[in-house]
Formats: sequence, structure tokens, C-alpha cells
Amino acid sequence: GEHGLAILSRYPIGNVTLLRHTPLHSFWDEDEHYGGRATLAAEVVVAGQRVQIYASHLCTRDWTGSGRAKQGAEVRSHAAGADRPALQIWGGDFNTFLCNPQIMVCNQAPLAEPVITDTLADGWTDLMPGFNSWTQLGVGVFPQRLDWIFGKGITPLSGKAMQSVQVADHVPVVAFAQLP
Repeated sequence: GEHGLAILSRYPIGNVTLLRHTPLHSFWDEDEHYGGRATLAAEVVVAGQRVQIYASHLCTRDWTGSGRAKQGAEVRSHAAGADRPALQIWGGDFNTFLCNPQIMVCNQAPLAEPVITDTLADGWTDLMPGFNSWTQLGVGVFPQRLDWIFGKGITPLSGKAMQSVQVADHVPVVAFAQLP
């Protein structure tokens, strides 16, 4: 949850903040996570423009998606702050494990999880347009779309999961986008 979050940038980076999410429940259900889930926020300067970046790892033990929706709302609330840059990118492991891209479209209602539909309804754009495939093999379950990249004020070009590169239980996701 709060371990392993990172934002790497070849551009100047600053104003780093750790957003601690409202504790929900732990992997073991009866205990809260020590420290809870978190999102890392930072600003980068690209071609003279400030861009707010978020890296998240949302709740895992949420069979309805409501906890992830709540945590997503916390990130979007921070992003809506008056002092935030208009250009924003938010990515990470959203743990949308209810989505099996082999049988459903994971970024469209009614089957998309609330954290996804709420984010899109709030004016964010999926920076991996048209991508509906797996980013985690769903060990023992089914292939899942867990990892997402969204943008605000940014034009999506293309995105993909690098399914031939497996560094952990997820594969890297990449988005190509254009700043105004």
C-alpha cells in the first residue's frame, strides 16, 4: 500500500506529497493496514508547464469496489485543489480485479468499477485509449486489468501493456500523450 510507490522523472520534480487514504481494511479483513494505503503526488515541469503527477496503489480487499472508489475520490479531491496545476496524470495499480478484459470492457459502464467510471465522469481521460486487455495474469483467477493511467488537460495518443515484460505480478503500462 504505502511501500514501493515512486515517481521517476527526467524533468524537474518537486512539491512531493504523500496522500494517506482513509483506512479501510487489510488483506486479512479483520485488521487495518499498518499505515494504510497511500498515493504519492509530485509536480514536474515539462516544457515550462507544471504537471501534477499521482502514483497510486489502491485497496485490494474490496469485493464491491466501493473502497477503491472512496480512495479514488480522495485523489481527485486533492487534484481539484485551487493550487494544483491544470495538467494532471494519475496512474498506478487501482486493483480493479473485478474486471476480466476477456469478457468485458473494463473502462465503460455498467461493468467498469466505480473508481474508473467516477474518474472518467470527473473529467479525467483514459490515457490508454482503446486498451482493453490484461495487466496482471490473475494468478489462479483470470487475467485482470488492474493498472491504469489517466490524464486531465492532456490529449491521449496511445497506450499499451508491455505483456512480454513481467517484472512482478503485473506488467508495465505505458501511455503516450500530448501536452497542450
